[in-house]
Amino acid sequence: MSEYDLQCADHNRQTSFRCPATRLAQRDHRLARLNAAIKDGILETLLQDCADQLGLFLSVYHHNRRLAHAAPGNCDGLAEHPYQDLNEHELLRALGTERSCTRPASAETALEEALKRPRGTVFWLSETGRVRRRFNLAGFLDRLEFEFFAQRCPDHPGMLYTFSLADDGALLSRRAAVPQTNTRTRPELR
Repeated sequence: MSEYDLQCADHNRQTSFRCPATRLAQRDHRLARLNAAIKDGILETLLQDCADQLGLFLSVYHHNRRLAHAAPGNCDGLAEHPYQDLNEHELLRALGTERSCTRPASAETALEEALKRPRGTVFWLSETGRVRRRFNLAGFLDRLEFEFFAQRCPDHPGMLYTFSLADDGALLSRRAAVPQTNTRTRPELR
């Protein structure tokens, strides 16, 4: 028996099932490190991102005691969310990754790739290096707002981080600097 169990459900929560965390870790590798997430104090933020990436309601159990719960879209459109005001290092830690796993990209490339994905999360860090906005690409309103944001990206200097899951369950991330521009030109997105 696994040390941690996950109760999972899609949008019809009556069809939930319970399984060892290691089983679902095949779809998101970060779920294999729940013990470390608990010790680091990041279980809630990590589980929320996993729920958004997988599109599943997730509850973590340890010896039949529920430790945390997350629902896809729980933070969508909220002015204040668990990631608010985190700096770059704190954000990566909260998502269970590190900067060495993040590939650099131009802002145009990162935005273009994010717009093509059906799921994923995008974080915009302001010039002060703090998270100012989080977009869940699977949520209708967040995606719509992100599309508007992408068109006006040069008006929002700072840093973009995009996250999505690879087919093998690895977290893919891109980091892109968005320089201040004085012109009103928009990046051309295909």
